[in-house]
Amino acid sequence: MASEDNIKKENIDTQKSPDTASARAQHSKKPEESLKRKKRADSSKRNVNKSSQKNTSREASADNELLPTVSSVKKKIDVEKARKATERSKKPKLIIKFDNVTKRYGARTVIRDLSLTLNKGELMTILAPEGQGKSTIAKLASGLVSPTRGSVIIKGENAGRRTNSIVSYQPDIPYFKYDNTVSDILNYYDRFFKDFSYKRAYQLLKHFGIARKTKLENLSTTALFIVQVILVSSRRASLYIFDDPIVHCDPKYRKEITKMIDACRKFGAIILLSQTASNIDDISDKLVFIKNGSIIKAFYDADSYEEEFGESKIGDIYKEVYKNA
Repeated sequence: MASEDNIKKENIDTQKSPDTASARAQHSKKPEESLKRKKRADSSKRNVNKSSQKNTSREASADNELLPTVSSVKKKIDVEKARKATERSKKPKLIIKFDNVTKRYGARTVIRDLSLTLNKGELMTILAPEGQGKSTIAKLASGLVSPTRGSVIIKGENAGRRTNSIVSYQPDIPYFKYDNTVSDILNYYDRFFKDFSYKRAYQLLKHFGIARKTKLENLSTTALFIVQVILVSSRRASLYIFDDPIVHCDPKYRKEITKMIDACRKFGAIILLSQTASNIDDISDKLVFIKNGSIIKAFYDADSYEEEFGESKIGDIYKEVYKNA
């Protein structure tokens, strides 16, 4: 029995042995296969990463190629904007235009076919002896009277009520009540004109030694005209009109008065009408001579004036033009 049992046991061991060996072989293969799978996964992952890096590199390369283009386009746009802004700043801004203007009072023609243009920052001096139509030109420009024929346009509008707020006008005859004080007039201007600078007016009055409490009836003719010029030039207007502000003034103040007028070009255009050519050589951009309401000679730039008269003073030319007036 023992022998049979031993034989059976040996047979069982023999049968188990191949299975165990196979299992061991399979067990030993599993780590190898697992390692291979891991290697394949790692390899695949590296390939994906490399592909991703290549794509990223290509995208970066594309961006690098595109960025200079976008930058250059933006630069061109900025340059173009700057150029247009410069052109706009250099382009003259038209303030007032007289287009074939004629003005009659009844059967009397005061202004005949007058055509003028004036841009911001320019000062036009209109010269003529008394009675030649200067004050009528001033009233037309200020919108106080309308032309019989033609048009007066201020910044795109017919001169009149709609342009009153942008025109600062000094008439040839003071319109104040003489029992008012200088301070009263400053308060009127401060109340009615939003662009009026009380501070500037006060400083100019102090410069000329004119007290605010002084009544207008106690001022000299020179001081009265100085007050008018101070009031008009203390506004921030688009158009300034000065009608004979220096002819009645003491000659020693004329240079300072014309300097005060010239300072207004910072804000707008200036029309200076005068029957004297004193102290206007250095401030006039355009020069017009009027006779019987018509232009008899005009210079719209310094070159045309110098070409005809060289370095001659305007006062000498004035005498020559009107010697038979």
